Amino acid sequence: GQETLIRTLGAPADVVSLQNMNIALPGQRFVRLADLGDVIDTTSAKRQIARLDGEPVVGFAVIVQKPQAKLALKKKCKLCLKRFKRVSPMSVLLRRKP
Repeated sequence: GQETLIRTLGAPADVVSLQNMNIALPGQRFVRLADLGDVIDTTSAKRQIARLDGEPVVGFAVIVQKPQAKLALKKKCKLCLKRFKRVSPMSVLLRRKP
């Protein structure tokens, strides 16, 4: 199966309300969410956890497709990370993998 994240406006009162919510499709068509798949109320287990020195972290990778774009991408990444660090509500420590 395939998972799809669906964002809603407001908060359904319960699972049944969410199951009965109509989802817009292309061509001005609608379908009930429950007709697309299972809608359940549960807490899912963490799928993965990344750790650095024993502490949980968020990790990501940036892969360069074109070698000639490496320098420009590096500059953009640095700017984005600075912006993220400035607006993040948590303390952020950035480490580059050697």
